[in-house]
Amino acid sequence: MFSKNRPGARFPGKRKQNSAHATQNTPDVLLLENPKPPSSSTENVVDEAKVKQYLQKLSLPQEENPSACIKFVISVSESRKFTPELQDEWQKLFDISSISISEENPFSVDQIVTLHGNLRQVSCAALFFSFFLCSKVNNIVKTEPFTLKSSNYHLDVLIEASPLQMEKLASKFPAQSMDYSAYDNNLNLHMATLHGDFTSLFNSIVFIFQRFRYDKYLSANVEQYPITRAHDGDKLFQREEVNKEVLARNKNDLLQYIYTQAYLQS
Repeated sequence: MFSKNRPGARFPGKRKQNSAHATQNTPDVLLLENPKPPSSSTENVVDEAKVKQYLQKLSLPQEENPSACIKFVISVSESRKFTPELQDEWQKLFDISSISISEENPFSVDQIVTLHGNLRQVSCAALFFSFFLCSKVNNIVKTEPFTLKSSNYHLDVLIEASPLQMEKLASKFPAQSMDYSAYDNNLNLHMATLHGDFTSLFNSIVFIFQRFRYDKYLSANVEQYPITRAHDGDKLFQREEVNKEVLARNKNDLLQYIYTQAYLQS
């Protein structure tokens, strides 16, 4: 029989109390707290005026500055940021002949920007488009830095070239600075995504459009499939009424076809 005063006696009914001291000394305790989102800083994005000054200093590797045309792809939602007033302002700023954006195509989220002018000027303008899209339009969280030395700029340019020519062109670029694919059902037209900082992106654009010019697609319309490609952001937004009507009509046609086939097989 156990005695209450007996050393080492156990009392199963007695609970061991937790102490604050024991909790603090336990290395595996998980402490939960409200996470603080990273604070955005205006220093993360370089001022537009500095970018414009920087672009004025960029030059071609040779003295000649031939005429050139550059086409690149943006999304429908991105194109809405480029008002006619802004296009006129940039056309005068970069001293280029014209800036045009293709009309919206139902069921396609791509639109094509076309720049005409001299090679240096249109290359600088395309580079400024990239800066504006990356640092302003698509910079939602505003934590990623976009400075003059940042290497996170990109641009989706359209290149008219044969598959063999594109393969040879891509071999001259580091793997992380360029990737490409055929652009829909357009013969010898490819979309190349260029990555890099301002200097490397400018040099890439100049290198490409010194060697490749648009022939068929200079004035011809580029065919666009009704699918989501590089840009899928517009699928997150509300559809326009005209697209809703087309979708409803196509849905009804599909259901009618399914019901007809099911009836014939029954």
